Amino acid sequence: MGSRSSSVCSSAAASRHSLLLVRHCEGAAPRASCERSYLPGGLNHAHTSGYHTPCAWNARSGCGEAAREACASLDEWHGCPRGLNETWAAMRPFDAEGAARWGCAEDGAWRASPSLRVYRSIPRARALAVTAELCRSFPWSNGKKGRKTARGPAVFGVDGDVTAAAGSLTNVSMLKMSMRPGQAWSAKAWTPCTNLAFAMCAARGLLPGQEGSRMYLATRGSDIMQSCRSSAYSAGVLWDECYVTMQEYCTFTRACTNGAQVWSTKGYWTCVPAP
Repeated sequence: MGSRSSSVCSSAAASRHSLLLVRHCEGAAPRASCERSYLPGGLNHAHTSGYHTPCAWNARSGCGEAAREACASLDEWHGCPRGLNETWAAMRPFDAEGAARWGCAEDGAWRASPSLRVYRSIPRARALAVTAELCRSFPWSNGKKGRKTARGPAVFGVDGDVTAAAGSLTNVSMLKMSMRPGQAWSAKAWTPCTNLAFAMCAARGLLPGQEGSRMYLATRGSDIMQSCRSSAYSAGVLWDECYVTMQEYCTFTRACTNGAQVWSTKGYWTCVPAP
C-alpha cells in the first residue's frame, strides 16, 4: 500500500473535516480522495482507546484498506469538541457541512429544509443550561402507539436501535416532535436546539419520571458511524442521523464525568453530571 501524509488519529478534531469518513475503501476511487479517506473503526480489547482504518492507494490494485491505526486516547479517536458549546455550534470532524445544517444556532433558529419556513425554538445558551421547568415543558413520548406521555429513562442511539428499544422496554422517554412543523401528533417542532435540551435534561436527570440521570443507550457509541444513515428520512425531511447522534454522545462525553463510557456501553447507563 502507498503511504499517507498524515495520521487520522493524530489529526486535530478541528481539522479532521478535511478527511473523508467512508463506509468502504472503494478500489476505483481516485488516488487523491482515497488518501484522504478512512473507515470509522471502533473499540476492542486490543484497542481500548479506539482505532481507525485508513484507506491507502496502490498503483496496481487501487484504493484499499491499510493497517489499523491505534489512537492514543478516546478523545483522539472520537474527535468530539472539547466544549459543549462547540459540539452544537461547530462540530466538524464528522461532516464539513453538518455544523451549519445541524448545529444549534445561537438564537435557536432552524430550517428543516429549503422549502419550509425558519422555525425558532429555544436559544443555545438556554438549551445548554436547562432547568427543571424547561425539561417538564417539552412533550416527551414513550415512543409507543399513541405516543403517550413518557415516564421513564431517555433512550438514545440511531433510529433503528431506538425504535427497537422503545418497543421492548416497559417505558422510555423520547421527544414527541417532528422535524416538519404542523404535524398533528407533534406539539412542537423538533430543532437541533430542542434536541440539545433533551440530551442535557437526560444528563441532568430532569426529565419527568426519570430516576436520577439514568438513560438507555440503544446503540453502543463505537458503533454509531457503522450503522447510522447520513440521509435518513422523517416526515418529508432528509436529516443526517450520523451527525445528530454523534452530537448527543459527544454531549454526554463532556457533560458527564463518566462520559467516556458511552463509547463502550449498550443498555442502561447513568450519567454522573459534571460540575
